[in-house]
Amino acid sequence: MSTQDLDPFVQNLFGEAFPFESGPVETDDDAFTRQVLAQTDRMKRRKLLFRIALVLALAIVAVPMQDLVIGLTHVLVQSVFSIEDRLIAQLLAPINTVGTLLSAVLFSIRAVHKRLFI
Repeated sequence: MSTQDLDPFVQNLFGEAFPFESGPVETDDDAFTRQVLAQTDRMKRRKLLFRIALVLALAIVAVPMQDLVIGLTHVLVQSVFSIEDRLIAQLLAPINTVGTLLSAVLFSIRAVHKRLFI
């Protein structure tokens, strides 16, 4: 197995616990194992704290984002044209919205961009 196949995080972990810069050094195997296990525990705690912080940040941002999404939804489902006949209005409801118009415009811009620049 080459050194390219090894996980860089594990290499760094062992490199910090057992430095090879000055050549191989005789050390106590138990001390080396304790150092590696302590660093592994530290990495696990750091990852757990990061995940907890991420969940808290998402919980704080969730309510304003939900209000923004609900407001955007109300805007996107507005009818572009008012149609008096109920049957025709029901049939054209998926096409007759601001969201559909916006989607058509964005897809057209993307298609033109791809034709011109890609």
